[in-house]
Amino acid sequence: MNWLNHETAAAWRSEGHRYAKEINEYVRLGMETGWDKELKEPENDSRSKLAANIWKMVREANRSGEVEQLRQELPAATWPLVESYKEDTQAIKSISFVGSSVIFRAGTSWEEGTVYIAGEHGICKMPELSLTGRSVQGSVYALVGPADIRLIRKPDVQLQGEELAVFPWSTIKRQLKEEMPNLETLADCDRPEQSVDEVIPFSDGSGLLLVSSQGIYLLEKDGTQLLHPSASELEEYEMDNTSIAMAHGSVSPDERWLAFGSQSSDHLLLDRSTGKVHSIYPESSYPHYSVFTHDGQQAWFNSCHFYNGSTIRVPLDVVLSGASDKREEWPLAEDGARVYAAGVLSHGVVLGDAYGYLRMIDVEGAELWRHFVGSTISGMAVSDDEGVLAVGTYGGMLHLLDLRAESMDEYSIGTGTIRELGRYVVWKSEAKPLRW
Repeated sequence: MNWLNHETAAAWRSEGHRYAKEINEYVRLGMETGWDKELKEPENDSRSKLAANIWKMVREANRSGEVEQLRQELPAATWPLVESYKEDTQAIKSISFVGSSVIFRAGTSWEEGTVYIAGEHGICKMPELSLTGRSVQGSVYALVGPADIRLIRKPDVQLQGEELAVFPWSTIKRQLKEEMPNLETLADCDRPEQSVDEVIPFSDGSGLLLVSSQGIYLLEKDGTQLLHPSASELEEYEMDNTSIAMAHGSVSPDERWLAFGSQSSDHLLLDRSTGKVHSIYPESSYPHYSVFTHDGQQAWFNSCHFYNGSTIRVPLDVVLSGASDKREEWPLAEDGARVYAAGVLSHGVVLGDAYGYLRMIDVEGAELWRHFVGSTISGMAVSDDEGVLAVGTYGGMLHLLDLRAESMDEYSIGTGTIRELGRYVVWKSEAKPLRW
């Protein structure tokens, strides 16, 4: 281990242990006795001064193939490095499991991002793709490229599998122009694949939900439909384009319901069986995220205000009864987080927030645990057996977390037993992702 500086590593471990222990105790007291009491905050983590030396060791340990030793000598952490390397960081988004491997995109939709697949085989670029998405039931993947969107059932680690459908961009753009000739839409983008934030295919290969900064669309084999902003909204407000901010969307487990919205809308819920769109009034200022529970009985909607926000629980039976249209108050799932991503488990939902915290909330709205990953959370996925949570951040890191661990390690911050298995660091300055 010629890369290891023992003195620097010891200082890193000592300060990391001190800070985690004090923060965990501070959070415990705050949650037990109330945050309105005067609690002494721990001294700031001082490891940022070690950032350059630590990152040098991370790089050299990867070159030497000694990643396991690296994690033992230098327990991974984000926040001491991000300030020094903030120009290199990027969002890790659109995460899905493909068996035991993980596929993800590095870079936001307005950047020339890169799709990777990582697993026991190592980590590989997928240069022909700009984005991927997975059906809620997990068997169908949408592969977004410059020419088309392909739906593939049960792909292997090379993303080869049964092709169910192909949606050429030329056809999508033509359909939109025929339907809305006087509007500027996704059809007017030279490279529409670069404007897409998310794609969620349906499990029968019949279509997909497409979320983009140029509108939210339902793509089906017989045509392309603009869902948001709606044609009536565009006409009412005399808008000539479909550009939106904070675009988001999700699909229910039975694929009957589509939840979506943007900064300028209410929370919107489309019943595909009737075509009716229900509007849900947001708890906070701006609709920001949506997700369905595992049993398909609730839609959760997050709305934000600056870096804070609120997440409400909307029972779909209330929506079906017609009682939702005039209702303004809903039970809370969480009050305080601006949510960028979520992971759905059989007993609840893991919400990822702008401050870098994961919060496990059960279907009744009770917090079961929280865990800090160190940077604003940008993407999330749960393994098929619900044993591993993959978490992407704007710090350019993909964390693989063990949800079944019996205890948390002494360098982590949280209230549960979550233990990190490892992470990938995907920074712009590096020729390839590094393990830590």
